[in-house]
Amino acid sequence: MSTIYTCGKCGFKVEAWDDGNPYVQDSKGERHYYFHPTNQMDIMEEVLAKMPPHIPSSEESGESEPFFGIHTGNAPDHLCLNCGKISLIDPEMDKMICKKCKSDKVTELTSLAGKKCPKCAGHFDQGSEGAIS
Repeated sequence: MSTIYTCGKCGFKVEAWDDGNPYVQDSKGERHYYFHPTNQMDIMEEVLAKMPPHIPSSEESGESEPFFGIHTGNAPDHLCLNCGKISLIDPEMDKMICKKCKSDKVTELTSLAGKKCPKCAGHFDQGSEGAIS
């Protein structure tokens, strides 16, 4: 489901999806994003097929948890409150900075209510219901 936040002064609108941007990261560090209704397992199989075989260390169990903890994540959309650029940022893996201007004034789109608009001196409203997927 999405929420649409609108600046009360200039009308700038941002649509925030609550499920973020899940991804699988390959051995070269490239992220492969999958979105609803894409099947996560299809993306995983595609990425895994390109990776060299993994030989578990003695510390790893026979389960897949170590792989998924390192190679999967979620990078929700973040708005730079300085320049207005939207960037995909995984808060657990990435620096919380704008990809365009390098500002640390970024916030997840789902947290825009009441924040200052990057386009003017206004502020975002509490959000209204958007699309449902």
